[in-house]
Amino acid sequence: MKLHHFGIEVKDIDKSMEFYVQKLGFEIDTPKTQEKSMRVLYTNLKCGNDVTLELVQYMDKNFDRNIDISNPPICPHIAMETDDFDSVLKQLQEKGVKIF
Repeated sequence: MKLHHFGIEVKDIDKSMEFYVQKLGFEIDTPKTQEKSMRVLYTNLKCGNDVTLELVQYMDKNFDRNIDISNPPICPHIAMETDDFDSVLKQLQEKGVKIF
């Protein structure tokens, strides 16, 4: 497995984009997208190792952020990448890791 990206929730994706891009030097990986209940933007810090940061802004002000195993929150999160999903999934489940 390898790290794919980190995801964090922001209150204002445009202000956050300005901070991460203009002040910290992140580059925009993909254009901002609008989904049903959220806006998403992937940024990348080119620092020898690519570090991708996903910014997520929930559009519904009343979104319930309480942790519920049947409906887990999207942020914060760390996304991993693998070429053999089924094998890694089985290994993690055998170790008692809860998969959402």
